[in-house]
This record gives sequence, C-alpha cells and structure tokens, in this order.
Amino acid sequence: MSKAPSTLSLSSMIKKFQTYLEYEKNVSPKTYENYTLWLERFLKHAGDINVKNITSLDVLDFRMKLTERKLSKKTINYHIVAIRSFLKFCLKHDIDVISPDKLELGKTPPRVVSFLNESEIENILSMPAQWEKKNTIKRLRDESILLVLYGT
Repeated sequence: MSKAPSTLSLSSMIKKFQTYLEYEKNVSPKTYENYTLWLERFLKHAGDINVKNITSLDVLDFRMKLTERKLSKKTINYHIVAIRSFLKFCLKHDIDVISPDKLELGKTPPRVVSFLNESEIENILSMPAQWEKKNTIKRLRDESILLVLYGT
C-alpha cells in the first residue's frame, strides 16, 4: 500500500500531478503545458494552501476572477477541468479532498458550424486549372487531391 505524501501543499501536489500526467498518463506536451498553466493560475489565486482545505467556494471565487479577466466561458471551463482532474488525482492517491463532481462547468453556447456554398466549392475545385496552366501533371495531381478532400 502506498503512503500519502508527507506534504500536501498545493504547489507540491501540483508537481506530483505533473509527474503523473507526464509519465503515467503520457499526455501530449500541449496538454501538460495547458494543465500546468491553469493549475499555476489557481495556485497563484488560492495561495499555497493544503489541498485538503480547497473548497468549492475557493473554485467559485477563482472562476469569478477569471471572468473579471474577460476570459471566455470555454477557457474558464478548461481551468475547471484541470482542477477537477487534479482533485481526481488526489483522491486516487488517498488524499481526502473535495469531490471533483462538485465543480460544475459553465454552460457554453452551442458551436455554430458553417458550410461552403456550391459556388465556393466550385471556386476551390477550379483553382488548380487557374494556377497550373502549363503543367498538366501538377494540375491533375492538385485536382485529384482537392476532389479526395471534398469527397471525405
């Protein structure tokens, strides 16, 4: 049975979480970088407190500070997801912290998808003929690539 870390300061636990992300979860470098940024912001806001003392009100206050900084709801949600993941890590390692399920994500507007109209598609598909007038092989290659992309 593993022993809980002797120091439960937020900063030391974030470092352990970073090790966990890098070596056990094998997350992408960008995910590692983003989680580090978002958790460092939370650390700066909350101070180097004992992780057992983190409350939902601390996270709510943090969310309000992010809103004051004019961050989008989606970006704020990324911060909350990182905190939830961190808290799950703590629970997994037998550290009694607030339940990550208590931290709800803000509602975000649905994503609007826009499509190309028929004339825009025709314009794109006709581009190789406009650019490659002398080199037939390149023109046919480019047309084929565009048709495959359009078909998928």
